[in-house]
Amino acid sequence: RIILQLESSENVANWYGKQAVLQKKIQSPTDMFEKIDKLQTEDIQKVAKDIFVNSSLNLAIIGKFKDEKKFLEILKL
Repeated sequence: RIILQLESSENVANWYGKQAVLQKKIQSPTDMFEKIDKLQTEDIQKVAKDIFVNSSLNLAIIGKFKDEKKFLEILKL
């Protein structure tokens, strides 16, 4: 999807403009894809364990329900 979007000169300018403003080092789309390709499952799992913790999970329910236990189980990892 990103590759197709970068066929537009406006999107290319936007890409490099964001890089110049938000990053210390400007990277090309190719550089970004190389970094993504190097990611391993373990890398993603490590970050997910930091983000998704039981104490931070929330659930909003609209309507009537009878058994609170069923919903509490959903909120456990």
